[in-house]
Amino acid sequence: MNGHDKTIHSDYTHLLVAQAIGKNKAGGTNFKLTLYNQNRVAFSGQGYSGGVGQGDSLPNGNYKINLHIVDLQSPSRINPESPDNNPDPGYGLQAMHDIGRYQVTSAYGPMRARLNPWQSGDRDGGWYLHGQDPVKGVTHNCLCYGTDTTLIYYLFDLSQSAPQIVPVAVNQSLEQP
Repeated sequence: MNGHDKTIHSDYTHLLVAQAIGKNKAGGTNFKLTLYNQNRVAFSGQGYSGGVGQGDSLPNGNYKINLHIVDLQSPSRINPESPDNNPDPGYGLQAMHDIGRYQVTSAYGPMRARLNPWQSGDRDGGWYLHGQDPVKGVTHNCLCYGTDTTLIYYLFDLSQSAPQIVPVAVNQSLEQP
């Protein structure tokens, strides 16, 4: 051994990386989104977060998406404690449905994934990886994939075949395999 060889064990097969690449016209932060399956790129696309009147973008840090929880039935109501008329929360993958006069699917897309805190004690802002149609370029700190549903449906398919935790790194330095 020359001192540089190492063996690393990980229980994770996938990693979603969100790297800020600038601002959009609405004042949100644009991101390059890359989903890795081991050392291969499984998805590459664009996203955004934050924006004028919506707050800052998703804080830099590490999060996790829990693919052990898949809820295809809810939400069925608007959370009465939400000043923004958001639906009840979900903590894994959650299918979106319009609720009465609230156009939930235009705000969140067909499905959203909770960005859970990486460790207990980390801040839980109630943030999601979600879609938006029509694209407004702004979110309430969430990470939006816009109208391209490839990423969220990849995660859904993964949840059906091999439920697991998918780490999410937002503006974090990574050592490439």
